[in-house]
Amino acid sequence: MRIKILAALMIICSNTFGQAKQITRLDGSKISTTEIDKTVKRLMEAANVQGLNLAILNNNKASFIKSYGFRNKPMNTMLDTSTIVYAASFSKPVFGYLIMKLVDEKKLELDKPLYQYLKKPIPEYEYFSDLKNDDRWKLITARMCLSHTTGLPNVRWFHPVTSVMDTLGIIKIYFTPGTKYAYSGEGFKLLQLVIEEITSKNTDELAQEKIFKPLGMTRTGFIWHEGI
Repeated sequence: MRIKILAALMIICSNTFGQAKQITRLDGSKISTTEIDKTVKRLMEAANVQGLNLAILNNNKASFIKSYGFRNKPMNTMLDTSTIVYAASFSKPVFGYLIMKLVDEKKLELDKPLYQYLKKPIPEYEYFSDLKNDDRWKLITARMCLSHTTGLPNVRWFHPVTSVMDTLGIIKIYFTPGTKYAYSGEGFKLLQLVIEEITSKNTDELAQEKIFKPLGMTRTGFIWHEGI
């Protein structure tokens, strides 16, 4: 009798956990976790992605969280949901949210030229010293930095439109700020310089104070923390 009951429980549990959960997409349609698994694995294989963490939110709650692949393939260590992952440019939306918090606090205006917030002209800061012969830096605003329309390159060695490499690594304004789009990390660095000078705090301190701690993000930072 005990064996029959145990077998019945095993069948019930197997059926329960074998059912694919349905996830709601942005357009309201449904997709199963089985389909998500197949899609992720297919795309990872096609693009040679060694590791990936995926989280899907429905109604502000986590409805699907899963790790795929390796944390360190040469060491054969697998990725898991507690692995600290380098966010790279995913930090830009967070930084943008931080900027909007400062705008709400009246510490920054989106359309005020950034040089007006600084203690000295932008080319007098070492990182931007190459701009000394191009006064168009006076046109750059926070909105332009956030919308990638500053004319600055993504990294100083590459043309922001053609991606042709400039081996001298001289930072330039490639087009009049505000006239067109070109993805630019350098624009974000300029805006970072401004907010750190007007608040006398670094970006990580500001983010911890205004975003991470209020949201309970205890394992997140713009820099490495010993607690992590």
